[in-house]
Amino acid sequence: MTIAEIVKRLNAKPCGKGWAAHCPAHPDDNASLSITEAPDGKILIYCHAGCSLDAILAAVGLKPADLFPENAVAVHPPKLKAAKVHSTLDAAAKATVWGLEQSSGFKWCETRRDEYRDTDDLVFAAVLRFDRADCATDEQGKPIKSFRPVHVVPGGWQSGDPPGLWPLFNLPAILASKGTVYVCEGEKAACAGIGIGLCCTTSVHGANATQKTDWTALVGRDVVILPDNDKAGHMYAVAVASLLWKEDAQ
Repeated sequence: MTIAEIVKRLNAKPCGKGWAAHCPAHPDDNASLSITEAPDGKILIYCHAGCSLDAILAAVGLKPADLFPENAVAVHPPKLKAAKVHSTLDAAAKATVWGLEQSSGFKWCETRRDEYRDTDDLVFAAVLRFDRADCATDEQGKPIKSFRPVHVVPGGWQSGDPPGLWPLFNLPAILASKGTVYVCEGEKAACAGIGIGLCCTTSVHGANATQKTDWTALVGRDVVILPDNDKAGHMYAVAVASLLWKEDAQ
């Protein structure tokens, strides 16, 4: 497969000496995928949010071997630079916004930070929200934003999703409660519910990624789903209800 075919499959646009695209392996409001061609003909793909090469390619029906011309001797995917470990969450956020600015060409400001905690009430990961520094808006007049995950590793923090499933947002409070749990769409809505005294939660990465969260803490609980009032919200409510039904049935 040629570089042109790869670029077309990923719907990439020219950027600097290579191309940039929205990563198909995670919800990506702004292009976080860098694509370049090495002198030996190998195609290098890197997601600044930390998605693996296999996940990126699988999302568009490809495999690592497709990145090499037919006459190449090597059959292994190019090795990506190991993600750097940052000593603090603040340092990880600073590195994340730098990567976002490098991939997009725009300046960004962190406007929200939501932590996810495990069953021991220890910080497990966080989702960072960045807004364009120039206050740019989309075609609907809403601020252009980008969400980036970071997670805890030995010695600090790394950009990208942690391995395995995420815990539910506000998990320690759910485990400590006995009443109804309200599932909202997004951390902002969940925090608003918590602010008025409800036991609220949400799943990571929005309406299209319910499968990335461990829902077992809600098995046997009374649950009310409070999605956004739009098509994506309806789909989210159906997906959550389906997952909870399956968990209860097991």
